[in-house]
Amino acid sequence: MKGLYCRAGPAEPEPRFVIQETVLPDVLENHEVRVKVRACGLSPLDLQLLGDVGINTDLVPVGRDVAGVVLQVGPQVTFFQPQDEVVGILPLDSALSGLCDVVHIDEFLLVHRPDRLSAASAAAALRDGLRAYSALHTLGGMATKQTLLVTDGGSPAGLMCVQLAVHHGLKVLTTAHSAEDRDFLETLRPAVGQCSCPPPSPLSVLLPPSLSLSLSLSLCFH
Repeated sequence: MKGLYCRAGPAEPEPRFVIQETVLPDVLENHEVRVKVRACGLSPLDLQLLGDVGINTDLVPVGRDVAGVVLQVGPQVTFFQPQDEVVGILPLDSALSGLCDVVHIDEFLLVHRPDRLSAASAAAALRDGLRAYSALHTLGGMATKQTLLVTDGGSPAGLMCVQLAVHHGLKVLTTAHSAEDRDFLETLRPAVGQCSCPPPSPLSVLLPPSLSLSLSLSLCFH
């Protein structure tokens, strides 16, 4: 079985992608689930984060957000059974690429995939969807009728935040990184309250007095 990896060891002048053979153990651990991968979301690799948490390897797996179908479960798995459609995130220290045909993943890192979402949509939206939900619900405590400012609303995470906030009844203001992003944001329905390209100096931004939440997408959520 083959997977996609990034070779980024000290001897490498610059990171490069390679296809590497991978072998899975025949026996599952107690809480492991064997998943046939149907879709995998791709996100930029954060090599600095891996080093900060002590994960030093020459081959970094590519693709952590996966959606697929359960093939087999470990002896103590209680939440899933074969043929379940699932979506989950491979941990940072996983040696498996999400682009492998089959992966082993702990049951506590999986959830059932909603019927209304395809495998591709679930895998593609997982990372940025969790970032948006964590920022708005867990950290921001958003509530109906609040006013939210989202910087760079045309980015994947920004678009998730905009749509989630509008769905919950917030008034949304957003900045656009480019004219193309602004034009795209203005096509959203329901409409975003205001779109503007960032001015040369952030000091020239006048925020409305009714602003309840401000979300900067320069913050990283892993």
